[in-house]
Amino acid sequence: MKFSQVAIGQVFEYEGEQYRKTTSLVASHVESGNQKLIPRYVDLIMDDSGQTENKEPDALYSEQVVQAISSHKFKISQALQSIENLLDEERRQVLHDQVENAYHDLKASLALDSD
Repeated sequence: MKFSQVAIGQVFEYEGEQYRKTTSLVASHVESGNQKLIPRYVDLIMDDSGQTENKEPDALYSEQVVQAISSHKFKISQALQSIENLLDEERRQVLHDQVENAYHDLKASLALDSD
């Protein structure tokens, strides 16, 4: 069975170890809890013991995500200010625009309101 066909919470074997699917891309090792990205194309051996945990991962509130993104944008802007004197006006503006565009693109990709 391919990873995309495995239900969240379902246990499977990958590279000789037991994992539980936790998101559409990640699984947690059953014993250690370490997370691992699982390639979609690999064939997995399903655990027939019936071990499943139908728990969806905790969702982040959009407020928390926006706050984290804004905080990182502020830190990046502060770091850029420290090198502004090394750039001419045109390059400063290009860099500023790229940071702003990246910020808004990230928010749009996460379907968050833009400000």
